[in-house]
Amino acid sequence: MSKPVTQVVLEAGLVDEKTVQQLRRWGLLHTEAEAQNITDPEVIVNNIREAMEGGDLVELRTTDLDLVRHYLEHREKGKLHVPNPEDDAKTVGLPVEYCITKMGDYVIPWTSESIQDLLLHEKTFLRTAAGIKVPFAYVRELYYDRRKAFVICTPKES
Repeated sequence: MSKPVTQVVLEAGLVDEKTVQQLRRWGLLHTEAEAQNITDPEVIVNNIREAMEGGDLVELRTTDLDLVRHYLEHREKGKLHVPNPEDDAKTVGLPVEYCITKMGDYVIPWTSESIQDLLLHEKTFLRTAAGIKVPFAYVRELYYDRRKAFVICTPKES
């Protein structure tokens, strides 16, 4: 836990000293950063941003085996409408299978690295089997082993 972001957070004094001492006792903190009690929020945010852009961040990968079963049992056919690269005023409808989770998220099979950006594009939406137009506000990836398998899409609030 002695990564650049941790260092910045400790130096900014964002974690109280008792918590820092406890983390050191547990062996989770191996840095001797002293709180400098930086109070300017802009300086703190810039320091954190610089540390995050350093590339030493951990990638979190989510796996949900129950979701595979749910997808296989509840999938439906729909059309994913994405921006037409040849005509900005139009979209292209792509057939896709999806399911809806109990929390109201839409699960779509992962197809390519650019799918996440494409799903969040302002012109992109899913036309469900019931004919409902669903644009997305947030997308996260779901992994099985080391492979991306699905994207879980949270619809925009109406």
